Amino acid sequence: MSLSYIIKGKNILIFTFMNKQVITTFQILFFLSFACASSLFGQSDTFQLKEFLSPDLKRKTQVINPDVRLTDSKETYLSNTDRKGSFGYLDLYLSSSEFINTRKRQSTLNLYNRVGYKSLIDTINYPSQYEPNNKFYSSHDIRWVNRLYLNPKLFFETKAFGRLAYNRFLSLGNNGINLEADITPSIGIGRIEAATDAWLALSIFNALRDNGLLIREPNGGEIEAFSIAISQLKNYRSRDSRLENIYEFETLCTFLVKNGYIDPNDYRVFAILKDAYDFEGFVYRGHGSRLQAGVTSDLERNKSKDLSTNTSFMFNSVLVSYTDHNAINENWQFNQTYSLRYGKLNYKYQDDDVFDGELFSELSAQLSLGYYFSRRTYAVCSVNFINRYFEDNFERRANEFVVALDYYYYLSPKTRFFVNADFSNNTYDYVSNSTLDRYTNLFLGLNYFIH
Repeated sequence: MSLSYIIKGKNILIFTFMNKQVITTFQILFFLSFACASSLFGQSDTFQLKEFLSPDLKRKTQVINPDVRLTDSKETYLSNTDRKGSFGYLDLYLSSSEFINTRKRQSTLNLYNRVGYKSLIDTINYPSQYEPNNKFYSSHDIRWVNRLYLNPKLFFETKAFGRLAYNRFLSLGNNGINLEADITPSIGIGRIEAATDAWLALSIFNALRDNGLLIREPNGGEIEAFSIAISQLKNYRSRDSRLENIYEFETLCTFLVKNGYIDPNDYRVFAILKDAYDFEGFVYRGHGSRLQAGVTSDLERNKSKDLSTNTSFMFNSVLVSYTDHNAINENWQFNQTYSLRYGKLNYKYQDDDVFDGELFSELSAQLSLGYYFSRRTYAVCSVNFINRYFEDNFERRANEFVVALDYYYYLSPKTRFFVNADFSNNTYDYVSNSTLDRYTNLFLGLNYFIH
């Protein structure tokens, strides 16, 4: 994935530390406050999500996602000149994903298709050549991660990404095309386990208990057995979703009755059970950690009728990363990722015959804390930083800070409403100029899960 996409992407936000840079005391204290979160919450005495080892899984999901976004931006220059802009976006996403998990392999394939419209609401002090224009746009992405385990902890990973994007600027009558591709082979140790089905098992027992329908309390081993049974149930897929739902619910009831958890003569139990099972919610719960190192090669090409916007970028670098997912308890999830990257950027503008090159380095961190109120509602808060350094004649530096809050509510088992708000504060230092950019985004939308 290209460096520009990593910086500007909505969901992928990075803190980077380069040579000649110093981590501030505030940043250190912030990292420590997140790292200590796991010590503040305990788990059940009988069963812990962080000890669950998922069985073989194969899941496919298709999602339709319409949303509305409002953006407010302000750019302040060393000359004290401010540029301000407000924009509105209408987007429609169609996505498909496949997840495979065995003791020997973990694989994820994601396909994203997006179409949208951007409208200029208001601007101040934007030169005509930079002024945003109303436009239609579309993009098509593919992401693939394949992790092969040579033993229970040692793995070899291949990660690949590709993108084709198109922009139609209405006021200029101009078209733009963006191509991106990258591949990252790496080797590492560690494993992150999917614990969503274990979380669902706990949620079902809680729902039965809260309604006075749980005949006896399960122990830790029985909760784990129920979690594995749910995983096996959800591996079953039929072309007829009605038959699939009947099979899943019938098997679920049989398991609970045979093990003496529910009374089959109490008809209330079936309504509560179906509600608890259906609202599993396509959420993510996981635990474990990975440490890996590899090399990455990125390519980006932008082309339009206006030759001044024709650019090519190539990134070649080495990358070391550490990821930890902590299912603290039923209600809390804390994830963190840190990575160090060092390499060379080659770029070419317009119709230049040769590429210019410069060295760059990064250290990145992503921190998120999720709270799951119930099977229907959860929220995630994330805070991210970036500090970049380019070792060319101008010694360019960049610092970015982003905080985001996501809230999700399930209107039905397959329809989820979401609100996302984020704020970013970015500084870019050059020899002859410095800028301070601030962006505020508000997203409102729906996710409809086809399967």
